[in-house]
Amino acid sequence: MHVRKMRLILAAIVLFFGGFLNHSYGQSLALEGPSRPGKEMPADVGQILSVVRLVETEYFHPSNEIVLANAALKGIESFLKARKLLAGPIQPVSPSGVADKDLMAFSERYSRIKEQYSARVKEKELVHAAIRGVVSSLKDPYTVFMDSREYHSLTEQMSGGNFGGIGIYIDLEKVKGSKASRLLVGETIEGTPAFRAGLKTGDMIEKINSRSTRGITVEGAQHLIRGPVGTRVTLTVRKKNEPRTIEIVLLRENIRIPSVKHRMLESNVGYVRLRTFGDQTPRELEKAIAELEARGAKGYILDLRNNGGGYITTALSVCSRFLPGGSLIVSVVDRKGRKTSYFADGSMHQ
Repeated sequence: MHVRKMRLILAAIVLFFGGFLNHSYGQSLALEGPSRPGKEMPADVGQILSVVRLVETEYFHPSNEIVLANAALKGIESFLKARKLLAGPIQPVSPSGVADKDLMAFSERYSRIKEQYSARVKEKELVHAAIRGVVSSLKDPYTVFMDSREYHSLTEQMSGGNFGGIGIYIDLEKVKGSKASRLLVGETIEGTPAFRAGLKTGDMIEKINSRSTRGITVEGAQHLIRGPVGTRVTLTVRKKNEPRTIEIVLLRENIRIPSVKHRMLESNVGYVRLRTFGDQTPRELEKAIAELEARGAKGYILDLRNNGGGYITTALSVCSRFLPGGSLIVSVVDRKGRKTSYFADGSMHQ
């Protein structure tokens, strides 16, 4: 089961707008402009086509440039329709069989769209919409696009936090029979303002600073709840199984997000929960095991439920802590059939 979990982590590809494509092998590739000769393309078109080419060359399944470029147009179409700026479809580029000609046709079509909506839509929004279209066309739940703010939030989480907040994990729960979702407290971090205020798993957050959470995203809620240390945030909360809401005023503190939690169970069994495979996870795991061993732990339960993944180097380090040296942890096969195997002693064989 643990190895299957690892494969899911290794399958992840993260795209983010800001200059790089990161994937499970720990590589970073700069988003460069088009390298083919011919008419010079605008910088924003170059960014979109760089993503197209990176997906074409790096993604596990082979794909086609013009198919991906048309997916970018589809992403822009969805974005403009969501903003109620577009009623009909955006016509895709018809493949001619000549790659340079097709990509130039895409560039021209994109430029016309940008010019038409320049007064109402920012260039960056169109680029983001195009990249989201490319990524969503892969229909891969482990391949996502992140803008700079979302990526910053991810790296913050992977490094253990250190931001102004109140110390809660938040979840969105679908309302039965509706497309709406409710913002819930997933869990509180011990010793934080939320923990001391008595917030519990399942409590529903209806408002943040008097702003309704109806239709909010997790990222949007995080943005509202976090803020400078020493400032206040007011949550309107409906406690689980309670009919009335209450207002809770919390003073933001510096929050550090632990990736490892532990406790002793019956029969001297240590329970260790790993939330992510982040920068600090190996150190936190060693500390947890040392504390449990000092209390007489004879065995361990590793809980990886709802683990969001993370760095392959960290995941390998965690596995190596419990497996005999030389044990195969995971193998990765790329699109060309090349196999890379990772072992518990830290070695890698290709």
